[in-house]
Amino acid sequence: MFDYRKAASYCKEPVIMIEHAWEAASDVENMWTIRHKLETEHTPEELRKMRKWYNRPASELYFTLETE
Repeated sequence: MFDYRKAASYCKEPVIMIEHAWEAASDVENMWTIRHKLETEHTPEELRKMRKWYNRPASELYFTLETE
């Protein structure tokens, strides 16, 4: 499961298009979080300054378990 409103604020396309969205939606035992693929190159603060934190295409986002 995941926070749909939070995910929708990050993605300008339907949330279900985000990588691993089906797994996150169907998993009732674990909480999933949304991550930016650009976080491998930039910090969240840098992405916010570049205005690449919210309203991103689904191809730039993915879901991961909160424990990862």
